[in-house]
Amino acid sequence: MAYDDGSTFWSLNLHNETTKTNECNRFNYSIGPTEAVLIAFHIGRIISIVCITFGSLGNITLIFAICHTSFYHFPYGLLLLFISTFDIIRLISTAFYYLMQSNTIPLKLSTITIYITLSRYSKIVTNWLKVILAVERLIAVKYWIARRYNVNSNNSKRIHRLRQRKLLLLILILLFCSLISQHPNLLPKRFISTCICPSRLLVINTPNPYLYYLNKAFNEFLFTIISYVIFDNVLPIMILIIFNTILLYELKRLPPTTRSVVAISIILFIGGLLIGRFAIPRASNSISTDNLAIVNKQIEEERLIIWNDLKQRFLNLVNAQEIEKNLQNLTRRTHLAGTDDDRNEAESIARLWREHGLDVTIHPYDVLLSYPSPIQPNIVSILDQNHLPIFQSQGRETMFDEDDKSLPFDNIVRPFLAYTPNGTVQSQKLFYVNYCTTDDFQFIETVIDKNELIGAIVICRYGKIFRGNKIGNAEKYGIVGVILYSDPLNYAPNSTLVGSAYPNSIHMPDMGHQRGSALLLSGDPLTKHYPAKDYMFRDSIDNNPWLPKIVAQQIGYREAREILIRMTGTPVLSNWIGGLNQVKYVYGGLLLNDQSIQISSHNTLEVRRVHNVIGTITGHSEPDRYVLIGAHFDAWNFGALDDGSGIAVNHELVRVFRTLVKSNWKPRRSLMFCAWAAEEYGIVGSVEFVEEYAKILGSRVVSYLNMDVIVEGSQVMFMEMSPLLYDFAIDISKQIKAPYVNETIYEQWVRINNGDHNVGQSFFTLGLSAISDFAGFNQIAGSSNFALIYKNYTNVKGVASYPLYHTQYETFRLVKKFIDHEFQAHQAIAQTIGLLALTLTDIDLLPFNPTRYHQALVNLLDLTISVAPKSINFTSLQIAIDQFKSVADQFNQRIQTTLDKSNPLQLRIVNDQLMQLERAFQNPLGNSIQQADLKHTIYAPSRTNRYNALGFPSITDAIEDRNMTNVQQQISIVTYFIRSAISVLHQPSTIQIV
Repeated sequence: MAYDDGSTFWSLNLHNETTKTNECNRFNYSIGPTEAVLIAFHIGRIISIVCITFGSLGNITLIFAICHTSFYHFPYGLLLLFISTFDIIRLISTAFYYLMQSNTIPLKLSTITIYITLSRYSKIVTNWLKVILAVERLIAVKYWIARRYNVNSNNSKRIHRLRQRKLLLLILILLFCSLISQHPNLLPKRFISTCICPSRLLVINTPNPYLYYLNKAFNEFLFTIISYVIFDNVLPIMILIIFNTILLYELKRLPPTTRSVVAISIILFIGGLLIGRFAIPRASNSISTDNLAIVNKQIEEERLIIWNDLKQRFLNLVNAQEIEKNLQNLTRRTHLAGTDDDRNEAESIARLWREHGLDVTIHPYDVLLSYPSPIQPNIVSILDQNHLPIFQSQGRETMFDEDDKSLPFDNIVRPFLAYTPNGTVQSQKLFYVNYCTTDDFQFIETVIDKNELIGAIVICRYGKIFRGNKIGNAEKYGIVGVILYSDPLNYAPNSTLVGSAYPNSIHMPDMGHQRGSALLLSGDPLTKHYPAKDYMFRDSIDNNPWLPKIVAQQIGYREAREILIRMTGTPVLSNWIGGLNQVKYVYGGLLLNDQSIQISSHNTLEVRRVHNVIGTITGHSEPDRYVLIGAHFDAWNFGALDDGSGIAVNHELVRVFRTLVKSNWKPRRSLMFCAWAAEEYGIVGSVEFVEEYAKILGSRVVSYLNMDVIVEGSQVMFMEMSPLLYDFAIDISKQIKAPYVNETIYEQWVRINNGDHNVGQSFFTLGLSAISDFAGFNQIAGSSNFALIYKNYTNVKGVASYPLYHTQYETFRLVKKFIDHEFQAHQAIAQTIGLLALTLTDIDLLPFNPTRYHQALVNLLDLTISVAPKSINFTSLQIAIDQFKSVADQFNQRIQTTLDKSNPLQLRIVNDQLMQLERAFQNPLGNSIQQADLKHTIYAPSRTNRYNALGFPSITDAIEDRNMTNVQQQISIVTYFIRSAISVLHQPSTIQIV
């Protein structure tokens, strides 16, 4: 299907739009009633109340006449009773309307439905009952006259009864047709389908695509006239006038008293009907496939109440028990990318989402993955003088009695570091380099001759930076091998106490191994910048700059102790000391007694196929604008936290949104659910998807909402986002109940923050890194994205909130027993992500605030200046940031004062400006040659740590390199992209000089 950017989307197959559906959807937007019409509408309602009252008085008069004269006819009296009843119902519906308007009755979807049902169908039935009454009244009068003057013969009675039956049958048929024309469910193949849009308080009329050719043959306005005017208004009124005219003629033969009473009642009835019917101004009957924006403030308030009702329905539908069942099912098997288990999981997800009614597509990619030998474990050994092993690591983790023996633990991949090469390295030199950060290596140069590091092996602890950067830093110093371990100081405090670690707590046991990837790139390393499809050229594995070149292996901290106690050298600084008992931490050198250290790795590299799964609910108004919710389904283990938690919530959100769809809700924009493959290997699946559809996603994605390790604890929520989403996130947090306490997430933040409402500094991270599936959307598509996680805020400082990360102990038992026993944290995450998505897909004006970006830029500039040499000139950057504030303020003011929200084209223009703002900060050439995959000039990881997003990363890296010329060049480049963002916010009608 072609879109306004000239591209096609049929290959992605996210929504198949047929020609006839496109044709049916091409209708003009229609502006809603003006202020004057709305006032007239309320005046008309008051007049209708008066008319109905007069009509009721007329009916009462007729009943009085029947009871006090010989003018008696049973069907006539029964019809009067029915009509009086329906008139009362109409009076009740009108009173109901004004009670809702005054907020005496809450304005919700249920109350609106009651009102529309009472008003609409009581009106139709009353009109046609009055037609039947007119016919019956004429027949009754003729019958009474014939009886009074003794002209009643058996033949005349038979003729009267025959005429009466035929007329009543005809009128009943017309009544049935009228009801059919008004009710969408009674005639599913009607020309135009009518439904109430719960999020907008509107009746939306949509051409039926199944009657495409009939719709082309019959003008939609003609059908509207037939359906809504003739059956509802014109036909019954015309019949009523005709029969009552005949009746007035017949009244001349009645006695004077009876004639006067009946004549008065008829005049009151017809007069009231005509005034009530034609005195009420009507709104436009134009057909629209989009919402009709209502300018009137009262109607806007009513729509807001309906919107709040929809949000509350969504929140109530999210079920913690459903998420728990999802996670329990997901953690019964392993999920290593590129394996049969992985393929089966993708097929299972696709099948489940199809059952829920999503439009599902599977996107395969052939990518380079890494695996350890299934036979020979990777081991670290201490060798004696004769090169015989005196200690060897086990290359596996310990099982515990508490572990569920029904789980396939044997299927869990052996501990290894993905993409590190196979081979065996050995050295008599072993150095301890703390966390192997750039600062750690620079410091150790002051302690030992850096040439001593050449040919050595180093041991360092997990933490601070990405494991791949640790290995990369070591490689630069000529080191031949790296040993990583999880030090108990960070992963198992009180490790000397019995029962302080797993299986009795969330802390790392002494034989726990953190698996992980060492790839220094997001995506497939053989097809950088391009999708890993069968037609794509692939780079050579040899000398590939993104693959580590030296051997590396992780071990348990029990095994690390056996190595560290054999080291020699100077004692380390206090901040380098770990938590191992009876270990003297030293910088290292030659091992004791001429011993040597050896690492044996048996890893292999293989190209294997992985599968992303995408499920779509197509938007009704802007199907070419996408809001995405994503989580990866691969794992190094059973994946209870990483990322079974995300997929379990994703499944629940699919269920909830489909429930809303079944209740006649449909999003304004398209909503996509994403299950990503091979995230653990280096964000592979999602990046390949973004690379394949970069042009489309780069222009159409509104926001990507990521769920990766969403629950590490249950005490407080932390958010990571684009600054544009700051205020939006605050608003959402005020609507979600926090787990296990009687307060909202926002109230919980304020309480933890000692009453300070400036919660962003404590619980928000502005700017996203590149360590999860938002990487491709941040750095390639350029959308404004969001991620979140529940943690415990009572952790000891420096202790990981998720100590069992990537170990085999990530089981359902771990989550249920130690982290979120009632799954309330999972539920809060689902409600938060879901409400974000619901709002972004359905709200008219996107809730992005450009002025928040200005404050973020100011903070980043202050931080950058604080670490830069005094000689660096930041004037141009400062001026650009100041101009950004001015233009952002003008933009927000323009939205508040001049934006016509009833004009869909104006809304589209403003929303596109908000969407393009984040994209304006992207450098298509990348932030550096070494990091060409990182394009966001404001927020991106530095060269030395892909875990965290730095502000102005290219400037910061240049400062760290102490290259002042490059620093000034990078400042000018960042200034240019900020000015590009300024131009995006200007009035789009002209290109203004900035």
